Amino acid sequence: MPASSFSSHTSDLDEARALCHRYYYPITLDPLRGNSRLAFSLRVMELGPVTIGDLRYGCDMRVTCGDLVTSYHVNIPFSGQLDSRHRGLDVTADPGRAAVYQPVGETVLRRWSGDCRQLCLKIDRVALENYVEAALGRPIRGPLDLGASMDNGGDRT
Repeated sequence: MPASSFSSHTSDLDEARALCHRYYYPITLDPLRGNSRLAFSLRVMELGPVTIGDLRYGCDMRVTCGDLVTSYHVNIPFSGQLDSRHRGLDVTADPGRAAVYQPVGETVLRRWSGDCRQLCLKIDRVALENYVEAALGRPIRGPLDLGASMDNGGDRT
């Protein structure tokens, strides 16, 4: 399956929102400080059922996603910090800890710090659940019960 890739930089909030919708989910973007200057950057590659993106906003941002529905998602910060709430659980992701989101349950990235640059990994729900069923040799009752975060072995700041 051929991969497709895309790269963009913008200071326009509507353009950033549209790009996130195109490659990830419909979202609401709310800069947390009125005088914040957006410096959105996205480099993304789609590999079949997996979307891998290097994403930053360049200012403190609140991102509301709602239910992800069709995907599992992992946010792995290279720098900065991400404070999120998913399925009633608060998670702080940083260079040592990744945040993990399931297809069901409201997802709110309450504060994506201005210095936060992260790897955003979106995995198609059906593809992952089919893979797990095949690996286990039995049907599963999805969604998979994944933890809210994982240690990624990076340096903690």
